[in-house]
Amino acid sequence: MNRVVLQVPLSPSLRKNAEKQAQVQGFSSLQDAVRMYLHKLASKAIQVRFQEQIPVRLSPAAAKRYDKMDEDYKKGENIFVAENVDDLMDQLNGTKSPVPYKVSKELQRKSFTKSLVSSRI
Repeated sequence: MNRVVLQVPLSPSLRKNAEKQAQVQGFSSLQDAVRMYLHKLASKAIQVRFQEQIPVRLSPAAAKRYDKMDEDYKKGENIFVAENVDDLMDQLNGTKSPVPYKVSKELQRKSFTKSLVSSRI
């Protein structure tokens, strides 16, 4: 079988960290990981996209607004509940005024993630 050698200049720290990760992920070597990646790339099994990540920074006014919303939630004030999907859509679209709802202290701190996980066990 004909083979070619691909040489890619890397910093020593990048190579060392990549080798560690390749082994952690079950590859026998960094070369095997690169070979698998190139095979998948060549067969169009994967696509690579680069997207710049822009950190979100709130304006002072927005930060104050969100702090107020957090305080209201903790107090159980200015919380609105939809009775059904149509009610929710009307509230979101502004065609119906939301109805204030007092949230009990028990519901405020209930972790819905925990209840979902425990119900599956």
